[in-house]
Amino acid sequence: MRAHTFIPISITALAAVSLVAFGPCVEKRPLENGLGGFRVTVTGVNGASGEGTLESPYAYPQGAVSFSVSAQAIDRRGAPLAWEGEATVSVQPGEVVSIDPPSPSGFVARFTQGTWSGTVTARKTYGRVAVWLEDARWMDADPALNFCRDDRDCDPRGTSGAVCDEGVCSPSVAVPQQTIAGSLATGVSRHIYFRNPALQHIQIDGPTYGNGAATNDLSAMTQSFVEIDVRADATGPLPPGHGQLIVTGIFNEGFFVTDLAPETLSFLPAELQQGFGHLYAYSFSYPDELLVGDRLDILAGTTQDFSGATQISFPFWSHAQEKFQPEQPCIRHQDCTAGPAWFCGDGLCRIGVPPENLDTVVPPVPITVELCNEDPAGQYPHLCGYSKKSWKLESLESARVSLTDLRFPDLFLNCDFNGDGDIAPSYPVPEDPNLRLEYICRDECLARTGTLEVSVREAIAPAEVLARLAVAPCAAPADCPSGVCGEDHACREICPFEATIPNVAPHCLRLKVDSAAVCSELSTLRQYGQWSVAMQRGLGPLINVSTGDSAPTFDPTAAPNLGRLVDSAAGEKLQGNLRQVRAARPRWIVLVGWLPNDMPDWMRP
Repeated sequence: MRAHTFIPISITALAAVSLVAFGPCVEKRPLENGLGGFRVTVTGVNGASGEGTLESPYAYPQGAVSFSVSAQAIDRRGAPLAWEGEATVSVQPGEVVSIDPPSPSGFVARFTQGTWSGTVTARKTYGRVAVWLEDARWMDADPALNFCRDDRDCDPRGTSGAVCDEGVCSPSVAVPQQTIAGSLATGVSRHIYFRNPALQHIQIDGPTYGNGAATNDLSAMTQSFVEIDVRADATGPLPPGHGQLIVTGIFNEGFFVTDLAPETLSFLPAELQQGFGHLYAYSFSYPDELLVGDRLDILAGTTQDFSGATQISFPFWSHAQEKFQPEQPCIRHQDCTAGPAWFCGDGLCRIGVPPENLDTVVPPVPITVELCNEDPAGQYPHLCGYSKKSWKLESLESARVSLTDLRFPDLFLNCDFNGDGDIAPSYPVPEDPNLRLEYICRDECLARTGTLEVSVREAIAPAEVLARLAVAPCAAPADCPSGVCGEDHACREICPFEATIPNVAPHCLRLKVDSAAVCSELSTLRQYGQWSVAMQRGLGPLINVSTGDSAPTFDPTAAPNLGRLVDSAAGEKLQGNLRQVRAARPRWIVLVGWLPNDMPDWMRP
């Protein structure tokens, strides 16, 4: 067998051979000078109290704050540059309101001989704030670019019929495009420190409320990552800056908190200045290691406006006790002797309030007819707080609230005629007449005018209620044009939404829902677990409730519960956290809790 000999060769030797064989290839090019960036200096801040340092930050501005700014353009070697041009101005985090001197190009600084000075006015500034200048501007590009990912890019309104065919709209659609122009050279000022926003600032701000066209639809700080400012808690007994937020409700996908030391919002009317101190944290699943009554030092997350409700998502929180002493096992509240704010939960002493005593610290706010009718909507006066100007209800969003003297529905109508799990919206009006029948059915169910007939396949109600509301009552098949008399003694007819189906049987009954009934849409209960109740023992406006998390076995459609009263004379009430759902009818919903006073015993599992 032939032997193989391995001769080691160093990398250096190989490199030398390469240089000999091929020779060096080097091109010397000088550094091309040009705009390299900006030196940005904030020379003054007006409109905020404090010093702007980490130890003594400026207060979070309830309105706008002005920065006096000077800037010098520099080249790529760091030397001053006599640059002529415009740089986009921003404040991070924050929202620029105006720039002086103004420019027709927008929020830009116009440099002359390499310098610019002016005033930048911004709002919603919090945490570590800096003024940014950047040589970058959005410019309109060729609108004929016709690329797409799916059909929605080509036909976002569903009206043109254009489709996405292999990445290109067919037929061709002018898809608006923008591009960035400029060198992207940037300059940033030194940090200026502001306090983080209080919980109320996430809900509302002065400019939003002061705008006459403002509505309670939108939150003040959407799509911002914030840490809520924890200030001194006037209720004690904890030191300032600890345990100011208290957990008031926990549900399958998140939890609610209330600020025990809300800031006075001077830009609001007197009756609203202490409001807006409640928030929902959407954690996507049940928040483990958290109990109702826990007091928190830290709550942070990304702010959102979800269907009219302010919330934070992906929340991070810290229990107050983590800053005081190690875990202390317990069996009873009396085992926790570290202080008056301690209670026993999940076998450990916690800083907070025993859940059964929560109502003494955070009393639920009664939802009254007067609150519901603060600004009644002409189209829906029968729905609690339907108007987008219902600021008093908005100030209670996510708060613990109570309802009493309620009458439960004695009629449930299924208006989901196509079975897709949704009721077609009334705006924009659907082109399909069958879809229009869905929202007409739901709206008439809730309005209870007794003037408009609705045809439904499924209705749940006591026999005497159906007999009263049926347009065509019957005693025998011969009494009905279709020859079909239901067990509820109401004639059946071919459903309007099934009229084009050959040889279809008559399934629908026609009803007129009068004011003596309390009606709720059935598919909404099945899909979302919420249903409508009438205030003032059935005579007042409707509000939605949900008991799916707190009383999962309670069935409002069961015969004993149809038309049942939650009676204040018997000490009965429903309590929980208030939410707004813009797409729902009614818009306001109480997520009923599970604490001792949150529901009558006959509703509990």
